[in-house]
Formats: sequence, C-alpha cells, structure tokens
Amino acid sequence: MDYTQKNTKKSNSSKTPLFSYSISTDIKKTSIIPALNEFKYTYKKVAIDKEKAKRNYLSNRIVKSSDRMSIIDYDERVKRDINEDINYKNSFIEYSYDSIKNCSPFFITLTLDGNYHLKSKGKINEELQGLEGRELNEAINFLHYKGYSKIRAFNPILRGNRVFRNNKLTTKNRASITALEPHKDWTPHEHQLHFIDNTYMLGFIKAVINTVLKLELGRTQIVATKRDLDIIKKHYKLKEKIVKDKKNRYVKEYHLKNTPVFFQEFIIKDGNELKSVSNYLSSYVETKHIINDDKQDKKVKKEILEYHGYAYYLAYLKDMFEPKRVYGKYHKKVRRINYTQQLISRTVYKRIMTKNFVEHLKDIGEYETKNMYYKATTMLKQNELKIYKYQEVFARRADNTPKFEKNNVNYYNFTYKGYDELVDCKSYDIYKIDPQTQKLILEHKSKQIDLSIDDFIIIEYKLERNANKYINESLEIF
Repeated sequence: MDYTQKNTKKSNSSKTPLFSYSISTDIKKTSIIPALNEFKYTYKKVAIDKEKAKRNYLSNRIVKSSDRMSIIDYDERVKRDINEDINYKNSFIEYSYDSIKNCSPFFITLTLDGNYHLKSKGKINEELQGLEGRELNEAINFLHYKGYSKIRAFNPILRGNRVFRNNKLTTKNRASITALEPHKDWTPHEHQLHFIDNTYMLGFIKAVINTVLKLELGRTQIVATKRDLDIIKKHYKLKEKIVKDKKNRYVKEYHLKNTPVFFQEFIIKDGNELKSVSNYLSSYVETKHIINDDKQDKKVKKEILEYHGYAYYLAYLKDMFEPKRVYGKYHKKVRRINYTQQLISRTVYKRIMTKNFVEHLKDIGEYETKNMYYKATTMLKQNELKIYKYQEVFARRADNTPKFEKNNVNYYNFTYKGYDELVDCKSYDIYKIDPQTQKLILEHKSKQIDLSIDDFIIIEYKLERNANKYINESLEIF
C-alpha cells in the first residue's frame, strides 16, 4: 500500500526527522541553550524540593493505630513502591495475555517532526528565531505545549478509527501502557505498548498509520513479533534498511513508502514472549523512584530526576494554556506512565492485602510473590473475592439518596474462601515530632464512624469494564 505525497506533505518536509528512543536531539551551543537550561534547572529543582518536602514530612511523623505506634520509614516506603510498580506491570502483561484472545503485542514510539523541536537540521526553529528574554521563554513554552498536545491527541484519534468501532477492538480485547518522555531539548515523545486481539491486527496497523498521517507526526516505529510482521509485509510494500541502533548493533528497519512509519521485529529471547515483553518495558516503568542510597546508579538517578522535572514542567504548561478554574486548583505533576484499567484498583489492593490476609493466602497456597495484582484480579473476576466499601453519609438529597465523598472510605470488608476481614481505614492518629523538645504534637485525630449508630452506605466493588473504566459500583443503603 502506497500513501501519496498529498497525505504526508508536512510529514515529509523533514526527510530525516528526529527519532525518539535511538536518536535524541543534538543541541549545540546556540542562543536557546541558556533558556532551555534555565527551564531544566528550575523544574529539576521543583522535583528535588518536592521530594525533600515529602521526605521531611513523612520522616517527622508517627502514626498511632489501635495496635501500635509506627515511625514512617520513607526509604522503605519508596522500595515498596518500586516493588509494587514491578508487580503491577508484570501482572498487567500476564493478565492481558490471559484475558485477550489471540493476544499480540505492538510497541509503538511516537515522535514529532522537526517543526516541534527547538533545533532541527542544524537550524533554530523558525518560531524561535530573533527572540530573546521573556519572548523566547514564552515561545519555547508554547512550542513544547503544542508538541505535547499533538502527542496527547494520538490515542483519542486512534480510537476513532473504524477498527475500534462495531464491536471489533473493544475494551474487552485490547489494553495498553504508555510512557511519555522528553528529548534532550524537552520536546515530548511517547512509547506505547498495545495488546490486541490479532484477528484485527491489519485494521489496527492501518488505524495507527492513518492517525500518524492525520496528525503529521515524525518518525514512528512499530515493533511487532515475527509472526505478525510477516503478515504486515504481505499487505504493505516495505523498503528494508539496515541501520545501527543506540547500542551500535545492526538492525533491520522496514519503511512504509511516503510515510514516517517503519517496522522492526520484536526479538523474543529464550522462546518466552511474555518475559521478553516485560523486560522490554522495564526501563520505562521500573525507574520512576529515586532511592536514597548508594545501590542505585547515579546515571539512573539523574535520568529519573530529569523525568520528574519534566512532569512538573508539563503541568506548568497546562496551567498556562489550559487554566483550571475549579476551586482555584492547579495542575499537579503530569503522570508520565499510564495503564488502561483492567486490574484491581491499586488503592483497593493496598487495603485488602493485610498481613493476616497474606498469611491466609500463603496457608492455602494462593499467594504470588511477583504477580499478586494478577492473582487478586483473577479472584475478583471469578467472583470468589468479594469487596465492600463502607462510606459515611454526610447529607441526603430531597429523594433521600445519600451524599458521600467517593474516595473517602471508612472501612473495607472483604471475604475469600471462608476468610473474612473488616479493615479500619480511619482509626489512627498522626503526631508530629517537635524538633526542639522531641515531644509529640497531635496533628490529626482519627474520625471513624460508629457502625451501630452512624448513617453510612455499603458499596460493592466489582470488576466490570465500562468504557475506559473497569469499576462498576452498585449502592446498597443501610
């Protein structure tokens, strides 16, 4: 299949656009460098200050629950978060393979053409030429925001294609993970992993190509397994090129004529596709947290800090160009890594995986050390695990329906194969340690409801797909 110059006139305005994961923008010293470095310094400092503030706050607090006094260990908390991220990522991939019929993975890297970079082909971007000071800063902000908006528009436009309608690629047979990252000049690019029913593979590939052309994106890489790539080759006229990757290895690229789209083969190691997919994603998903010790590589810490600063910078751009007027709130740090919702909610999972429940699962041989999110989701799907949320009613409407804060849960009650536990979410006090006197100062007093007298509702937590959301809540008033 050939795509005409008419459909790609802007995409082809730069014959060698910058590519994301293997080639970053090479910026030499120009008039825009001081402005860019100032942005980087400012938002890396924001990231550092936020991290310090969080560490200082939590490390100076003591939690008093019904059974004991606990000192919050910030570093241990970070390590738990890292393990949970790995658990969630691995569980997501395994569950995708189990729940999606004929599951095939596709890795897509989206980039922007030279029109969105600060410098391209040795020349400063036309929108920045001749500008200095505040005008230059504002122009860089707007250029980055336009690029971010274009990358962000990809998924909604992609899902508007025919293959995502008419009960073909629905929420039941597709899932995805996306990771937004900056180039060296902080122009955004995005890595995506899609799991789809490969019955609709050709329709999906066509939709990706059409969306890339419609948005006039830069070089777009699609990595597919050999079985899928062989089928794609039969339906598209692809030109083979041998190039060096970022590790100086020679690899084959298959380019689609008159488009910025090219394909590569996904290498499956040791015949284990699931593990290979998981390893492919590790560098994006598992380097989100900075550990305050010598075990984490300094280069990795520097990269994580860069990403954190970039996330705060994007939030700043959204505040500037998408003002949020509700209650005077501002955009917070942008979430760079996103999953479609198909696993049990992280909040619910953390609440029900109590010490006693974990011991029970170990006793009956059902505890998974690596992929417990997958296991818990399967337990819910099979309707063996039942979870209920108890929430306080703070007012009632004219028709006597309750008003309550959706995310403000007082208790979780869950049952599984004879096990029953009521988890208290509110019966704890928080004390601040006075740095001078070392005395405890009560900062937060528990405000738990009385289940025998207070007005509350019970909401059953279910695992059902509903558009892009999996949670369907049915209310029962007591």
